[in-house]
Amino acid sequence: MPEWNQGYMTDVNYTKNAFNEFSPANINFALTLSSQPVPDLNKPFTYAELGAGFGLSISSWAAQYPNGEFHSIDFNPSQSAWLTKLRDGAELKNLHIHERSFNQMLGEELPQFDYIIIHGILSWIKPEVRKDIRDFMTKFLKPGGVVYVGYNAQPGWSTVGPLRHIILEGAKSTGEKNPIVALTQGLNFLKELKEAGAVYFKAVGNASNWLDSWFQADRNYLVGELLNNEHKAFYFSEMMDEMAEAKTSYVGSLELANYLEPLITPQEFLKRLEQVSGSLALRETVKDMLYNSTFRYDLFVKGPQPLPRTKAEKALNKVKVVLSGLRGSLPEKVTLKGVQVTLKPEVYEPVMEFLSKGPATMEETSKASGLKFNQAAQAITVLLALGWAQAAPPAAKVEAVKKYNLALDDLLGPEAFNSLLTVNGSWLRCGFLDRLYGLAVMKGVDPVKFVTEMMKERDWQLSHEGQPVTEAAKLKTFLKDQVKKMDEQLLPVFKRMGLYS
Repeated sequence: MPEWNQGYMTDVNYTKNAFNEFSPANINFALTLSSQPVPDLNKPFTYAELGAGFGLSISSWAAQYPNGEFHSIDFNPSQSAWLTKLRDGAELKNLHIHERSFNQMLGEELPQFDYIIIHGILSWIKPEVRKDIRDFMTKFLKPGGVVYVGYNAQPGWSTVGPLRHIILEGAKSTGEKNPIVALTQGLNFLKELKEAGAVYFKAVGNASNWLDSWFQADRNYLVGELLNNEHKAFYFSEMMDEMAEAKTSYVGSLELANYLEPLITPQEFLKRLEQVSGSLALRETVKDMLYNSTFRYDLFVKGPQPLPRTKAEKALNKVKVVLSGLRGSLPEKVTLKGVQVTLKPEVYEPVMEFLSKGPATMEETSKASGLKFNQAAQAITVLLALGWAQAAPPAAKVEAVKKYNLALDDLLGPEAFNSLLTVNGSWLRCGFLDRLYGLAVMKGVDPVKFVTEMMKERDWQLSHEGQPVTEAAKLKTFLKDQVKKMDEQLLPVFKRMGLYS
C-alpha cells in the first residue's frame, strides 16, 4: 500500500453508494426529533463530508440544495477524479472537491460548517488521524453545527473481531498482493473451519450469520472493512469522550428507530434502561447491549441549545415528507431494531394515502388523516425508519436534478447502479429496467426505444423467466409489456417524487 494512505486500504476503490440518511433534510428531521434547532435550508448553509469516497451522497445534495455550499474531502485521487467528472458533467458550481488528507485540510481556508459528515472511517484509521479529524471539527465546525458520526460499535462487533483477524493474518501469511483474492481466500478458509466443526461457530451464535452475509456482500466494500491494518469498534462512551475533545455533545441519532423507544422497546428493556437513566454513557451502552448494536449513527452538536417543548412541536409541525416507492398493501407487522411492531391500519392507511399524493408537512398530514398530531408524527417517523417515506428538500430544482441523473448515467456507462435522485425526496431505489425507464421519462423520449438503444450501446442483455431475450422482435414486445406496467405503477411514483410532470 502507498505511504499516503495512513493505514487505510486504498488498493481497491470503495463502492459507489449514496446514503439517504445524510441528506440535509433528513439530518434536520432527526435534530428536530431531538428538540434541537436546525439550519434553514432555504438560506445559505455549509456542508462537508470527510472521507467522501466517490461522493455520490454529497454531490447529489449539491444538485438538490442550491443554497448549500458542499465540500467533499478524500485523499484517494482516483475517487476524487471520478467525482470531479461528475461535478463538471452535472454543472455543480456549489460542490468543492479537496483531494487532501485531513491533516492537510487543517491548513486550508474553509468556511465554518453547519454540517460535517463522518461515516465509517473512524473505525478504519489510525488514532493520530482521528485526532486530525477532531482538530478539523474544532477549527471548522461552527457553534451550533452538527456532526454525524457513523462507526462500528461494541458489543455487537465483538463477534466479528476474531473472524476479521483470521482473514487479515491469512493474507499476511500467504503474501497475496491482490486484496480481492486475499479476501476470498480468507472467507473460504473460514467456511472450511465452520464446516470442520470449529467450536467458535457453535459457541458464538451469530458468527455463522456474519460469515454467510459476507459471501453475499460487495467484495470492494469488504476489503475496506476486513483487510485494513487499522480497525477499532467503539463503545459509545469511548466515542463520546473523543467527540468531547472537539467541544461537541451527543444529541441524538440518524437511526430514526431510536426515536420510537416506547413503541419498539420491550417492557423488560425499558425497565433496565430506567435503572441507568442517570448516565447517558451507560444508558446508551446498555441499549447497545440490549439490541446487540454493530453500528451507530450518532449526532453531536457544538454547543447544543435544546428547544422548549412548544417550539420543538412547532418545528416538527413544519417538517415536510413524501411517500417513496409504490403504495402497496400495508403489512400487519414490520421489524425495527429486531423487534416486531404492529402497524394499525386505522393509523397508517390514512397517513400513507395522503402522503402518496405528494410532499406534505406533518401538520398537514395530521389534519388530512384525522389523527392526533402525536399519532401522525409517530407514524411518519416509522415510515421514514422503514425507508417507506423520505424527508423532503425545500427548494430542489427539477432541471438540476435531471441534469445530475443524466450526467451520472453517462459517467457510469455499463456499470450497474440501482437508484435515481429525486426532486421531492432523496434517492429512489429501483431495479435495472425501472432506472432506465426513469431516465427516459426525464429525457422525454420513448422508453422502449431508449432502453433498446442503451441495451445495444452498453452490451446489456435482458432475461425473462430465466432465459435471455435476444431476438429483436421478442425484445421489443417484452419491453412494450414492461413499459405498460411501469406506466401504470411507476409513473405515479415518479410524479410524486418530482421526476415527471
